[in-house]
Amino acid sequence: MQSIPENRSDVEKLVDKGEKRNLVDSEYHRRKRETGDRVKKRREELGSTRADLAKITGISESTISFIEQGRSAPNLETLILLCEGLQMSADHLIGLRDRNYDDVMRDSKTAYIARMFLKFSKRHKDEVLWFKRLSGELLCKTHSK
Repeated sequence: MQSIPENRSDVEKLVDKGEKRNLVDSEYHRRKRETGDRVKKRREELGSTRADLAKITGISESTISFIEQGRSAPNLETLILLCEGLQMSADHLIGLRDRNYDDVMRDSKTAYIARMFLKFSKRHKDEVLWFKRLSGELLCKTHSK
């Protein structure tokens, strides 16, 4: 059983925790709605119905509907299936990036580099990614001086 706060500062702490929880909840619901909006927008851009997307992905129509309405957030498996079915990256779908895969690939140089990267062996891909991380760290160090 929870004890009753004895002084004002204890009450304020409880109120602060409640307000923080409400902020977290509202942020979560906002992101759910925005993810649903992106799913619906992309599906419509592709000229697909919910039934089409359900058939392509194996996700039920009702689940797609709940996600599009912001009533449900996709779990990891559903997120992956949606990304494949909608031909978009997960970071764009959940709102971490503004640009979609198709937008990036419209640039011919970027598309060429991406096609070449996909042909690399796993070892070579790992080396490229290692170099990218290293160069990013070096760049950060030079800017901080």
